[in-house]
Amino acid sequence: MQKIDRSHKLYQRVFPKGFLDKQKQTPELFAQTSSKVLKKINARKKPLPVAAIIGSRKITLHTMLMLEYFVEFFCIHNCIILSGGATGVDSYAHKACLKYNGFTACFLAQPISAKLIDSKSLYGQISKKGMLISAQQPLSPTFKYSFLKRNQLLVHLADFLFVPQADINSGTIQTAIYALQIGKAVFVLPASLYDSPYAGNLELIKAGATMLTCLSDLFDILKIDPLKHQGFLE
Repeated sequence: MQKIDRSHKLYQRVFPKGFLDKQKQTPELFAQTSSKVLKKINARKKPLPVAAIIGSRKITLHTMLMLEYFVEFFCIHNCIILSGGATGVDSYAHKACLKYNGFTACFLAQPISAKLIDSKSLYGQISKKGMLISAQQPLSPTFKYSFLKRNQLLVHLADFLFVPQADINSGTIQTAIYALQIGKAVFVLPASLYDSPYAGNLELIKAGATMLTCLSDLFDILKIDPLKHQGFLE
């Protein structure tokens, strides 16, 4: 595990100046990844787009299918898949990204620990093929507000947010509303008025989120030329 210096681009993206100005003390940032992955990151001249994916813990089959579909597309276009590692949408997004040999980053609400990155766990796989990130000092306690803080930092790190499934009055809703308030694009899957697992999606659409109905809805945010991607769309 390494501490990320304030001069590092990752630190500056997670903690933009406007956010830092509101903090009583300078926050810290820690990361766990492999030396191989780190070399690849440092070798890149331009930063990769970051797609944050968050949502319900009680994931439906429809959400799984849609996540596979969109995550494959994100991986083809070299997006970093960022999520929080929780059961449900978060962990499924990480797994789908690893399946398609993409780069996934998990922003933890708790500190990074040796127990957490056991080689057989999802966190262990991410620490070797992607990156674990935490704003919590090693061995520090995790409180309820740690998750709220992590969610806000995750939004700052992302270029845009994708919410495939959200419960009403959930942490996902609060995070997505925060993203909209600071000007981040938020995409959600459309849902039926009678489909309760997606009630939060409808609330976010009313709040200003964009319905994600097809891959071409992502062309602008990812700066994709549609003429070069006819094959994938057919």
